[in-house]
Amino acid sequence: MILCVGQSASGKSLLLKRLQNIEFQATNYLDIPSTVPTVGTNIGFIKTKSKTITIEEVGGSMAEIWHQYYSDSQTIVFVVDSTNMSTIGDSCVLLCQMLSDTNVINTKHILVILNKCDKCCNQRKDEIMYLLMIDNLIQSLPNQQITVYETSCLTGKGLQLVYDWILRYN
Repeated sequence: MILCVGQSASGKSLLLKRLQNIEFQATNYLDIPSTVPTVGTNIGFIKTKSKTITIEEVGGSMAEIWHQYYSDSQTIVFVVDSTNMSTIGDSCVLLCQMLSDTNVINTKHILVILNKCDKCCNQRKDEIMYLLMIDNLIQSLPNQQITVYETSCLTGKGLQLVYDWILRYN
């Protein structure tokens, strides 16, 4: 099972919907499936020719109990709204807490998704990674496998990379 976590409104639910239909192409925001904030959990499935992969999204409002889901997951996807500078610091704290958990450290493949890269903003990937302390985390946890991708659920940027990563580690 894959665990998908991140702050509220980071785009976890839409990401899950897009991964379930990876061939879908959106031309404008009206084409994008609607979502509502996840209260509790949301289960999705990615079906391939050979297997079905379960993704459990846990709502951002439940961050205090995410740790209860770590031991049941093979991999963890951590979603960050890369356009919301007011939540980057909180995302960094949550990411550090997750990576320090005994059920995560050195045992799970972690994918950090810098979401919403289609929106106008002045932040570049390296700036967001700096604010999230990604390089420091990778250096301090050399046995932890951490991958970082930028995505856009509107344009589809990075979604194939995320899909391939999921297939590789699950």
